[in-house]
Amino acid sequence: MAAPEVEPEAQFAVYLVDAGPKPAGVVRLLQEITERPLDECAEMMQRSPALISLFHTEEAARDLVARCREFDAMAIIRPAAEPVEEYEPEPFTPAPVQRLLQRLLTVLGLVQIGVGIHWFTRGWHLMALGGVVFGIIVTAYYSAQIRRGA
Repeated sequence: MAAPEVEPEAQFAVYLVDAGPKPAGVVRLLQEITERPLDECAEMMQRSPALISLFHTEEAARDLVARCREFDAMAIIRPAAEPVEEYEPEPFTPAPVQRLLQRLLTVLGLVQIGVGIHWFTRGWHLMALGGVVFGIIVTAYYSAQIRRGA
C-alpha cells in the first residue's frame, strides 16, 4: 500500500506496530480515530506498521499512543515527512529439533493406540478406550502439524 500524502501542516505521524492481545478494543479505537469501516480497520491491524493518523502537535500524537497502550497495543510516533516502510514478516519455519519432536510425538501416538488395544485384550476396557482416543488425537494433531510444515 502506498504511503499517504502528508499534509504540509502535519508534523507527526502515529503508526500501529503491534495490535497486542486485545484486538477488539484496538479495532474500535481505529474506527473512532480514522472513521473507517470495520473491515478496513481490521486490515490496518494486519499490516505492520500501519499509519493511523497525522497530527499537528506531538502532544496529540502522544495522546493517541497512550490510548493504544490502554489495549496493550504498540504505536510509535515519527516525523510526518519521513514515513515508515511496511514490511512483510518472514514465514514461520520450525527448527529441526521441533520437526524431530513432532515426528517423535506422532510415533508415540501410534504406540499409544497399540497400548490401548493391548489393554482392551487384557479386559481393561475403560483404560483401553481412553488410551486409544488419546493416541488418535495425538497422532492426528502432530501428523497435521507435519503436513502443514508448522
